[in-house]
Amino acid sequence: MLEEFGLNGIFYTFDFGLKRSFFWCMALISIFSWVFFYFRLSYVYFIILCFLEFLIFYSYGDFSIWLGSFLAVAFLLMIFDCKYLFVPALWNFLLCMIGVIGLYFYRIDWHLLFIESFAMAGVFSVIQIFGRVVLKKEILGDGDIIFIFAWVMLFGFLESLFAMMFGGIVGIVFASIKNKKKVPLIPVIILGTFVEFLLGMRYV
Repeated sequence: MLEEFGLNGIFYTFDFGLKRSFFWCMALISIFSWVFFYFRLSYVYFIILCFLEFLIFYSYGDFSIWLGSFLAVAFLLMIFDCKYLFVPALWNFLLCMIGVIGLYFYRIDWHLLFIESFAMAGVFSVIQIFGRVVLKKEILGDGDIIFIFAWVMLFGFLESLFAMMFGGIVGIVFASIKNKKKVPLIPVIILGTFVEFLLGMRYV
């Protein structure tokens, strides 16, 4: 599903060299430096974000403007979810907006991915309602469902589903070792997607 980007289905083939997108990268990092300062987040997270952004913007040309912005906001949401077990609604909706804009300009099959996003969000909404009504527990937060909706816009239904499966396995092991009753979902999804990339998995 990624061939129309010219990425050959994978995100980790880097083509280093000064590109026009480098200046967009610097602008984006400048904005997020203010965000990290405002929310008093660790500089370690900021260094990691800068490193990832440089890899993306050096590698994918104009497409990286969308991809870099999307993943930067997703990374910020992951930090919030890890530290506070909640995500700011404004940043979550910003992620959705970036996803919608990118679908329209960069994806030929944008309407199919949009439907897939609604389908995945619907499935997890049912799980959330089941937890609240039957189990009397908060299994998923509203912010998690909005994040899932946006994530599927970029990676598709199957890719996101397998990412959640891989990330869920890691999350269960982590929760068992640390004796935690609740594991944040957003880091699980991002970690599962990273595992997919390492395994070289893609679905067309």
